[in-house]
Amino acid sequence: MIEKIDIDTVHEFILDKSLILFREGADSVQVLNPLAEYIWNSTRAGLAPEVIAAEIALQFGIP
Repeated sequence: MIEKIDIDTVHEFILDKSLILFREGADSVQVLNPLAEYIWNSTRAGLAPEVIAAEIALQFGIP
């Protein structure tokens, strides 16, 4: 089961053109690939999951 977290507790920074996410008290960091970074930034901007999915489908030519 995936733990639901408050995204406002997640810290982010860029390292070598990759977006890095970490949360205080967690024992890991996440290095996002470009697609994951797009999804993260879109979520932070308040886009609905359906909108994000539609944009990704359009980008990759998925009907």
